[in-house]
Amino acid sequence: MLFRSDLLDHAISNSRSVAERSLFTNLVGQLVPDEALILAALADGRGQALMNVRRRTGGEYVLEGASLVGRTANVALPMMTPVYVTHLLNLGLVEVDKEDPALKDDYEILSAEAEVVRAVKRVGSAMRSRIERRTLLISPVGAALWAASTGDQT
Repeated sequence: MLFRSDLLDHAISNSRSVAERSLFTNLVGQLVPDEALILAALADGRGQALMNVRRRTGGEYVLEGASLVGRTANVALPMMTPVYVTHLLNLGLVEVDKEDPALKDDYEILSAEAEVVRAVKRVGSAMRSRIERRTLLISPVGAALWAASTGDQT
């Protein structure tokens, strides 16, 4: 009980800047370096193509978060990009929006990536799968974290 009351007392006396620093410190502590590279690649506000592959019947995901952002960000483990994207989504640092027609070429490249092709094959065929084209963006929290970490408080 002592821990909880100390934490609540601290929260009540927190200023906005202290609370933000605590939040950002906690979030950064949950990131791996490759995820930081992905945030850096999204920090300019431009979206990246993202694909999910679902079964047509049942609608379960076979692959979530496939994106070229790992390659764009030059991550050490590009095959882990879907894991990184899912983790960043769970932390609220990135968000997914609808398909962006301006990323048409990127969606075409992504649809030929080995992980997407394997996911479609796992379902059985392109007719049995549903490929969702989406756009990966940095979230407002992610943008604030990035700005705080780079000293860009504009």
